[in-house]
Amino acid sequence: MPPQSVLVTLLVAGIPAIAAIAAAIVAGVFASRTRRAEGEAQRARDLESRISDRKYAIYEPMINLLSDLLGGRNVPAETSAEIIQKMKDFSTWISIYGSDESVRAFHNWMQAIFASPPVEIQLRLYGDFLVAARRDIGYADTEVGRQHLLGMRINDIYKYPNVIDPSFKEVCERVGWQAPWLSEDVVPHPLDRVDRV
Repeated sequence: MPPQSVLVTLLVAGIPAIAAIAAAIVAGVFASRTRRAEGEAQRARDLESRISDRKYAIYEPMINLLSDLLGGRNVPAETSAEIIQKMKDFSTWISIYGSDESVRAFHNWMQAIFASPPVEIQLRLYGDFLVAARRDIGYADTEVGRQHLLGMRINDIYKYPNVIDPSFKEVCERVGWQAPWLSEDVVPHPLDRVDRV
């Protein structure tokens, strides 16, 4: 049996070796978890990118069409049937891929069109749709408002308070137009509040 001092020396020398082995094991476990988390994060980024690309492909034709129609451009290549088909296609795909805000904004614009709105209301709802599309495609925390997006095409946007006024209900009252979804006869869905128009 070795003397006690040799045992103590071996024990003292073994403690750092055991600690180094334990540290290596713990580091290996954390490295493995980090690689797995990085892999999951990359898969999430890839999925987000694919969805964003898909959303862009869905939004692009409608935004271009609305821009042309509201910009007063003649769209000779488009027949009424083709325009209606684009609207139907977009309505189908936005209901699947679109955010709640985008679905509401497009719904409001479509419902307004069938109720003969004044130009200010059309522009306002188009601006709301553009903001919703911007958020949906990739700028969820955007602080850009409808006046910023419409102001790039309408030089004197700030001379049209009915387009940029924050209160949609007040604008409707001023121009004497009733939004179909705000009608007294409609029982609103709990998520459809006036201030979320």
